[in-house]
Amino acid sequence: SPDGKQIAYVSEESSVDLALWVMNVDGSARRQVAVLDSYSGGIDNPSWSPDGARMAITAYRGPTPQIWAFTLKTVAWQQITKSPEGAYDASWSPDGKRLAYVARNTSKNDIWIINADGSSPVQVTTSGLCRAPTWSPDGLSLGYFNGQGGYFDFWVVKITLTETGLKLGDAEGVTKNAQLDPAS
Repeated sequence: SPDGKQIAYVSEESSVDLALWVMNVDGSARRQVAVLDSYSGGIDNPSWSPDGARMAITAYRGPTPQIWAFTLKTVAWQQITKSPEGAYDASWSPDGKRLAYVARNTSKNDIWIINADGSSPVQVTTSGLCRAPTWSPDGLSLGYFNGQGGYFDFWVVKITLTETGLKLGDAEGVTKNAQLDPAS
């Protein structure tokens, strides 16, 4: 968690599919905080909001996985993405106003940024081989893995906030043939 006191994780303990759990960093006070109907596909990829009140998660609450915001205190769900073929790998911006995520479209996986309320999605990449977006601490750059060279390498794109939205800089490769693993 942002305050360093809790760890969020997914587990099949007490359920058929992956459910969202939280525990203190010393392993105490383990509790299941969100679970979906059995055999739905479950929950994956939790990402804490900067204030620690919500988590962005990939949830299989319909025919395709989507990004949902889950409020811990009220157990309220809010659907963030509505990507026809699914969305996953959510990452909160440091100010909590946006989420970066991966959207699947015609077997391609690209990075998008969306407002935390689910409005104004902006496509960041177009190679169709991208995963694991993560924000710089100042929120002015977005890093991600791009597999367009045959291996996953780390790329960065600069982000400028304007009165009309986001302005994206040119994406730059940081590594070459590093064979990185987006799942880890």
